[in-house]
Amino acid sequence: MQTVQTPVYVVDGDAESRHLIDRDLQSVGLTVRTFASGAEFSEAVHDDQPYCLIVEALPDIHGLALCRNLIARNAPMSFIVLTSQADVATALQAMRLGAVEYLAKPYGSQQLLDAVALAAHTACIKHKSMRAEAEAQARLQLLTTRERNVFDAVANGLVTKQIATRLSISPRTVDVHRSRIMNKLDISSPLQLAHFMAIGLRGQNLLTQ
Repeated sequence: MQTVQTPVYVVDGDAESRHLIDRDLQSVGLTVRTFASGAEFSEAVHDDQPYCLIVEALPDIHGLALCRNLIARNAPMSFIVLTSQADVATALQAMRLGAVEYLAKPYGSQQLLDAVALAAHTACIKHKSMRAEAEAQARLQLLTTRERNVFDAVANGLVTKQIATRLSISPRTVDVHRSRIMNKLDISSPLQLAHFMAIGLRGQNLLTQ
């Protein structure tokens, strides 16, 4: 797998560890920034682009808590957890949060580079998905209330006659609304409509969580 060129942020309380990670990642041309604490990271980094986060799982750094907060706000990132005190409980917690890798110090440089490549790739996919969902939501806002009612009915698997009965309109009117929906959403086929619904409704569910 090729390393995706996304920023890599390192949160580690050990200055020597930060230096070694920075050296290894810069040696393959990656953009790296290091931080001594989660608070320092939070003040400097914004969620405007995908990124890979490498974080030390120590109590004074609050590494897993930082990851949990980033996940809660749906940040476009993927993360790797480092630890100098490996234990099963912490590893399980990291994996349940969605860590790409859990590395116990000392680890090999290639092991870290492989983990970063995967994390960066994952973050880019997540960011692309988030942008698609946001664009779908923006286009859904173009629909009138009645068109949105028809859209939701179609998304629920109802056919034209069922939609007409539910909304107390004629089947012909349903077809007119469907045509307008397709135009407003810039969709030309049922397959595209199904794909759009999957993206748009997923984004809507995230907004309401």
